[in-house]
Amino acid sequence: TEYQPGNDTEYQPGNDTKYKPGIVGYYYQGTHFNGPAVKHTDSRLKFAENTYLAASIHGSDIQNWPYGILNTLDTFSVVYEGFIKIEQNSSYTFYLTSDDWAQLYIDGTTVIKEPSSSARHPITTKTGTIYLPAGYHKIRVEMREYQGTSILFLEWSSESFSKCFVDSLYHTASPN
Repeated sequence: TEYQPGNDTEYQPGNDTKYKPGIVGYYYQGTHFNGPAVKHTDSRLKFAENTYLAASIHGSDIQNWPYGILNTLDTFSVVYEGFIKIEQNSSYTFYLTSDDWAQLYIDGTTVIKEPSSSARHPITTKTGTIYLPAGYHKIRVEMREYQGTSILFLEWSSESFSKCFVDSLYHTASPN
């Protein structure tokens, strides 16, 4: 069932039993989000290949990401899907750092968008702000890596907390 904000009590605070920690990533060879996918569940999006300085400064939840998952550091795409748990009604600013291309959607709304599907850029942090009521909200992150450094960080902030990595990510599907 497609989530429509305000229409489905299943997504309201307190209905936590169906949600499991982590967001599910679907990794693809090539940059077009197609073909067989390798499925992997992660607690947050904090990844950098070892050659990038951020891996030593900020760390990476998977060493030499995504080689251990996909057997490559270049020419891949990944889609992460799940839910973000919002504790209180507020405006949230999201920070999406990537090289070469990444987009963020929440409840089907584009929060951070690339100028085109083939845009490529060096390591860049893009921001977007959205008001979210308390509860679970669908989240989707798309990322493409053509060549060079592989990096993907998803961070957030609000009036009540400083910028930090998003760790309130959940899924309902089996991660197998």
